[in-house]
Amino acid sequence: MPLSMPSFSPPPVDCGFIPSLELLPLLAATRQDTSSLRFQGCPGYGRIIRQLLTGDLQAGVLPWELFVSEVLTRPGQADQWSVPLVIQTCPSEMVLSRAAFRCCFPPRTAAAAGPMPKLTFAIEGKRSLTRLQIGHWLSPLPGAARPRYKVLPLELMLKGLKADMIDGIVAPAPWGMYAEKLALGKAAPTFAAGPFAQHMVFLCQKTVTDHLANLLHHLPAACLAARHNLGDEATLRATASWANAAGGPPLSAPLLAQSAARYLPSPPATTPPDFIPDAAWLTTELERLIQFQVLSPEGYSAALAQGLVTRPNHV
Repeated sequence: MPLSMPSFSPPPVDCGFIPSLELLPLLAATRQDTSSLRFQGCPGYGRIIRQLLTGDLQAGVLPWELFVSEVLTRPGQADQWSVPLVIQTCPSEMVLSRAAFRCCFPPRTAAAAGPMPKLTFAIEGKRSLTRLQIGHWLSPLPGAARPRYKVLPLELMLKGLKADMIDGIVAPAPWGMYAEKLALGKAAPTFAAGPFAQHMVFLCQKTVTDHLANLLHHLPAACLAARHNLGDEATLRATASWANAAGGPPLSAPLLAQSAARYLPSPPATTPPDFIPDAAWLTTELERLIQFQVLSPEGYSAALAQGLVTRPNHV
């Protein structure tokens, strides 16, 4: 009688992420399939990037411009990665230290006191669009000087605010709300990302796409369904609890619910194009990075040649 060979199931793909509002639909859509995808909470995008480059992570969720500038265009990364999902525009919040808030929003009765002191902001990467968001926001303020920037992971941004080492941060929602809740500073009511709004992307090694083929094929539609389901408080709480168990900085379900009510519009009836990257999307977004001087022409050419994204068959 012939011996039966044991079946082999590849290990789950490890995906790094920072818990935040725009990740909830992706987490809700995939949290039941832990045999295919295993999320690992991280304190900052820098750690995700390093572990992607070393192979400790096979997938991750990153701002698009950091993925291109810090991962894709590094030596040896050609043809290593694919981008099966765009997680739409990332809502973000600015929090200023109380001293910086008084500089930027002086009382109406205060007389002009000369130039504003140079402010220091923490950002998650030298080529982050957050740097341009901050400069764009500061430019119309009377007496504002060009700010300084420090590259810090999210956890250290909060500690930097507490220790008065930095004057402000821009963080994905609801981290700004969380910092304000901890009395680390005050939210800037006039802040908006403007033309420099970030896209978050879910990316993975091309060598594991066959393992995730079924999941990736259905992921855009699953994320859309999850956005609808997250309107149910019990579902939102369960997703937040699961995300916190995955590690990384914890966020409470009530805070996420408050943030969702503020930022998440009603989901569309059909899967929006932003969820499904294709060659046209790739080219347009790379051209934006060139226009904003985030990516060099050489980096643009290298990124364009990768064939990163393809439109799924079901669209």
